Amino acid sequence: MSRADECATDKRSVFTLIAVEAAFSIFNFSRSVFLAVIGISVGTAAVIALMQTSYNAQEEILQSFRSSGINIAGFQVLPSTDRHGSLSWSDAESTIKNTNGIESVAAINRVNAQVKAQSYNARIDVLAVTDKFFSITGAYLSKGRMTSRYDEHTAFAVVGANVANAFWEANGRILTIGEHLSFGKFEVVVIGVLKRTQENPLLNIAFDETIFLPFDAARKLRGQVSIDQLIVSMSDEIEIDQVVEALKTKLLKNMKSGEIFTISAKQLITSMASQKTIYGSLLTATGFISLFVGGVGIMNVMLMSVLERRQEIGIRRAIGARKNDILFMFLCEAILISTIGGALGSSIGFFVSWIFTFISGWIFTLYFLSLPISLAMSFIVGLFFGLYPALQAARVEPLVVLRASS
Repeated sequence: MSRADECATDKRSVFTLIAVEAAFSIFNFSRSVFLAVIGISVGTAAVIALMQTSYNAQEEILQSFRSSGINIAGFQVLPSTDRHGSLSWSDAESTIKNTNGIESVAAINRVNAQVKAQSYNARIDVLAVTDKFFSITGAYLSKGRMTSRYDEHTAFAVVGANVANAFWEANGRILTIGEHLSFGKFEVVVIGVLKRTQENPLLNIAFDETIFLPFDAARKLRGQVSIDQLIVSMSDEIEIDQVVEALKTKLLKNMKSGEIFTISAKQLITSMASQKTIYGSLLTATGFISLFVGGVGIMNVMLMSVLERRQEIGIRRAIGARKNDILFMFLCEAILISTIGGALGSSIGFFVSWIFTFISGWIFTLYFLSLPISLAMSFIVGLFFGLYPALQAARVEPLVVLRASS
């Protein structure tokens, strides 16, 4: 082994010993170290909880699109106040069929009605929908079957999961296929019950709280049936925004008056991503302020440690320790304090985020970058706020200290 290799090995050994000794040294100042660790823990926990909760909120929103896909768009039809010039299903269907890139379309007519079934009596949303509605939205059955184009004017109904549960709570028995529900003088027969379905922010439909009828069957409930909303599914190869605008123009030509408002899943996701970036930046800045306060606590602890250990520093210098050794030792102590606080704070942050996710009814998904980011931030805080005290310790003159102590 060459002389240079031996020197390099000796230096690594010295630095290792200094780092180990620094780890033991921080426990000699238990109360002050504990307070500094708590300060860093609070800051790190705030950053982790905010990052993780924000990520889970985004995942929850995106999950609602995964069943139906992102190539869908909604058309909100607003006719004039007297509904003159409203859009009929036959006009809309013929227009959409002649538009390239459209895979399927469904129409919706909304009404809020009083529903009765023995002891069950509630006012809920009733949606008259065309046959492609359930396939576009990604709703699935728990039992029974969906309404179809062959039902036409038949008074059949598919009910949401919570509607079925409310029936069970009111009547003490499970809602069965073939059950009769009444809307005043109008009765429908239940042919299907949906599984629990997440609300899609694009459609603004609470599937679990809704009863679905065939589109034409709604004429018996409210007479004239026109389109309140259209849902369109498009192919992957097209430019969604261009097709949406072109289709809107064509549909408006079939209306004598009124307006159509459009929103696509792509636009909604882009808007939510922009909002997430803004809110995430604000929340992360709040967490960094907490980390800054914790870093100031580390600086105070280390400065106090330098004052209390001046004699120790002087002795170390007198027996051969270099300024760099003292600097490295105090930097190691500051980084260790900060890293311990960061690890503790990360655990607390994940736990708080999990509790919030559980209370919100979301699925907890680990954001894999949150732990490396939190530990890196802790390391940087310890390095930055520990540098000044370490420099102060390295500048201690051994002769002055030893003379003063004698």
